[in-house]
Amino acid sequence: MTITIKDNVLKIKDVEVENEFVCAYLKNKSVKEKKELFDKAVGLGFMALTNAKLGHFLHESHGQIGREMQSLAALWELQELQFRETTGKGVRAETQTLTALQDFLSIHFSGDVIKETGNESGLIKNNKTGDFVVTIEGKEKRKIGIEVKVDKSITLGNLGTRDPSAKGDTTYSQLIETAANRGTDENIIVFDDETIDNSVRTACPQAITYLPEIGFIVVVGLRSNNFQPLTIAYSIARSMAIYRDKEFVYDLGILDLMVSRLIKIISDTSSSSREAFSIIKSARKIIEESEKSKLLIESFRDYLNHYLKEKTMSKEDLLSFYQGQGVSHHLDKFIKDVGKKIDGKTQKE
Repeated sequence: MTITIKDNVLKIKDVEVENEFVCAYLKNKSVKEKKELFDKAVGLGFMALTNAKLGHFLHESHGQIGREMQSLAALWELQELQFRETTGKGVRAETQTLTALQDFLSIHFSGDVIKETGNESGLIKNNKTGDFVVTIEGKEKRKIGIEVKVDKSITLGNLGTRDPSAKGDTTYSQLIETAANRGTDENIIVFDDETIDNSVRTACPQAITYLPEIGFIVVVGLRSNNFQPLTIAYSIARSMAIYRDKEFVYDLGILDLMVSRLIKIISDTSSSSREAFSIIKSARKIIEESEKSKLLIESFRDYLNHYLKEKTMSKEDLLSFYQGQGVSHHLDKFIKDVGKKIDGKTQKE
């Protein structure tokens, strides 16, 4: 990382910030907002460093900086409050789901077209069930319906055990209703892992479940922005919509077995990949720390030998020793070289 200052402008080259909160906060912001927020955060951070204790700094701060911190605190509290309000959360959930799916389609199925339909009636009069409809490769005859539910009152509603006279929406009814209202071939209902009925959670031990001839139940993480279960379900539903022969009566037991097994294999593979990358990341950190220690030992040994031999040390040498100069350059080069080797080997495999 190279930092230069010219005409009161700070330039930082090759900056990487490994902070879960920062990444989560900036993830859905525009490029302009990210820059503005980053600039503001750096300024606030350096102002905080001028005080020995952050608590004292916040207590004593007045004027613009004080107002900024109060605004940030109020914003955080507001976001937490809004996140727990089902109605508002439902709208944000749909927007977040749409964004995640659009990103996924743009990379893997660029020909598929997604349309927001939650605010317009479908084939059933005055019925708006089915928040999104995806036309596969832009062809109207192959469509996938998606309904987003952030509502803990929506139970599973298994057709075999549900009271026929019972009222209220269920997971089963919403999937069936989406298909009827949007004329879709396959259907997916999306729940948030923090707002879900236990009966639905139990039915989705791996965050995805397939109900033969009904559709897919998916559990995503809105707060963690984890939409992988949805992308897996969509990929399978897409294949089924393309290749299924509507003239043939499939054995539902076999279909359920095959799709369920495929879901498990994909989920296990994804989990293994995440664990592997986590191990690689940890191993890289250990290697970097080991090399850093080695370079520091060599540097300090050289300074010690110099002092023992010359019996004196200039202020410049003492400052260099204190700051560990000469180590950073070699360490940065080593880290880049290790990164290239690991990344190259990972890509080959």
